[in-house]
Amino acid sequence: MNIYYACKYAPVELIGACGQTPVPLTFETASFETADAKTSPNICGYAKSLIEYALSGKVQALVLTSCCDAMRRTYDVLKHEVEKAEVDKHKVDRHEAEGHKIEKDGIEKEGIEKDAIEKYEAERGDCALEFVYLLDLPHDGSDESARRYGRELEKFQDALQSYLQTKADKPDGRKILLAWEKAAEPSLPEKIPYTDSFQQAPVLLIGAHASPSLLKLGGDVFGRAFENLTCSGQRSLPAPPRDLLREPSEKHCQHACEFLEDCSENPGPLLRAYAKALLKQTPCYRMVNVEEREAFLRTRISDTNALGCVFHTMKFCDFYGFEHAQQVKHLKTPLLKIETEGTPQSTGQIKTRLEAYAESIKHTPELLGKEKCMDSSAAKAPDYLEELAEHPPFYAMGIDSGSTSTDAVIVDNTGVIVASTIFPTGANALKSAQAAYDDVLKKTNLAPADISYCVGTGYGRDALPHTNCTITEITCHAKGAHALVPQTRTIIDIGGQDSKAIQIDKDGHVETFAMNDKCAAGTGRFIEALARTMELELAEFSKAALTWRAGVSQDVVISSMCTVFAESEVISLIADNVDIVDIIHGLNKSVAQKTASLTKRISATGPYLMTGGVAQNIGVVRALEEVLDEPVVTSPEAQIAGAYGAALLALERSGQ
Repeated sequence: MNIYYACKYAPVELIGACGQTPVPLTFETASFETADAKTSPNICGYAKSLIEYALSGKVQALVLTSCCDAMRRTYDVLKHEVEKAEVDKHKVDRHEAEGHKIEKDGIEKEGIEKDAIEKYEAERGDCALEFVYLLDLPHDGSDESARRYGRELEKFQDALQSYLQTKADKPDGRKILLAWEKAAEPSLPEKIPYTDSFQQAPVLLIGAHASPSLLKLGGDVFGRAFENLTCSGQRSLPAPPRDLLREPSEKHCQHACEFLEDCSENPGPLLRAYAKALLKQTPCYRMVNVEEREAFLRTRISDTNALGCVFHTMKFCDFYGFEHAQQVKHLKTPLLKIETEGTPQSTGQIKTRLEAYAESIKHTPELLGKEKCMDSSAAKAPDYLEELAEHPPFYAMGIDSGSTSTDAVIVDNTGVIVASTIFPTGANALKSAQAAYDDVLKKTNLAPADISYCVGTGYGRDALPHTNCTITEITCHAKGAHALVPQTRTIIDIGGQDSKAIQIDKDGHVETFAMNDKCAAGTGRFIEALARTMELELAEFSKAALTWRAGVSQDVVISSMCTVFAESEVISLIADNVDIVDIIHGLNKSVAQKTASLTKRISATGPYLMTGGVAQNIGVVRALEEVLDEPVVTSPEAQIAGAYGAALLALERSGQ
């Protein structure tokens, strides 16, 4: 029988010694329909995914630990469901034993409806949840905590045996020790030391439980060098003390025997030693051993020459935010923060962040298939472009497939823009990309064969035709912005579906970046939706904001950044006869404040350059200047900065 568990501190070896199969629960779901009906929607996504899967009819037994309030809440919900199912089952069994048959007309018998019984039997399935147990987990590895957790393991063993109804087969110490010894054997990567000759320097995943989709994305981006050090991937027990491996003796030991005491069948000492081993694992982010955890990470980074760390947090879990702030201070390696919500949604944006991070740390994945362009030539770009300028004319192209528009730029071998075009992306990104490609070639009277190299970027980059490789919009915007305004140090890019703040150095290399978290609040689509509500074209919307005057006009506050709620606020303001200009200023100020929060996350400094389509909205630019209290410059080519940067990167690679 499978016994599912959700924590590396769960007694996996004890479960195995009981003749059952321990299975880590790493499930994630597309929606939380069942979980949201059973509990608050504002608990963490991992807790909700556990509830969703545990009640899916595929789990009979589940072991949890009290690592946090969300897990306690999960246990309460699941325990209630188990108890309710037991009551329903008892009623059904009693009716069957009494020989009562429920007729199709739905006659009630002692308050039991036929429909309710049929529903219970249909939902129960073959693997309905029957056993859920919450282990009271200490939050440190002290001797007292080990003794307490050992007693907890004794109670768990009794409860499991009671559920299995096989007390006669209760595991002896030898079975537990054998399972423990096997778990303590190092895995293959731990047996082989790191050397440059056979393995890449890794990127370490740390923080909250890693979902399957996040692990897959990390594998896609970093290849085999993506090392999972979260609780879903790092379970390693120290070996059992040698005193525990002696044959049991009927005679009391004359010499000191720290663990087995009188060597009887009393499981307490053995389970306390086993509990101590469980608690001596590298502390997860719910344990209080912060210094030990940081020491482990520093050692791991040093021993493997790790290129960087990806810190994973879970939505609605503030704990990891505090831990991330500490890691930023203490870890001397590039750190990227990723937040997920327990579903495979927003994988496109997460992939962009991971790829941009890989480009910034110059990681080259060991992958097959379509080439991934790491920005390896950026450091020598100025000299390289000077060399290219001496060659006969040739051309490179960049295509930026965004959610709102698809942009294409052709540059010559001196890096000068020869032609550019902007097409609405619409419902078919591939068709829009082809149209942009054809149009920009037509403007230059060039044939496809005249393009020496083409780089694709943007959210639709992986499906673009005619591209030699892909680079994220983070790196491409940095490249394009630096070429447009070389003194730029922070780029603010507000696109159709996301916003970014990108900090670059004097050579245009990405130092750090932040993106909005999955929601389109404060983006181009947010502005478009509210402009439609006021029946304004975007050009009118932009110009109207310039007539607002401080101290004269009304200072309207839009409290919600959600498009739907903000639209309701705007409709209410219109109904109250508030001037349209004041409403627009309030909206622009909200967008500016939302965007400015991204710059604070990366400790951005000026000079600032704004790129993307919203850079054409001068009202938003002015509002940003007010919030940042610094000038924010734009460029006539601001909207095509991503495609321009892609074309420049294509030019750098054209001779390689």
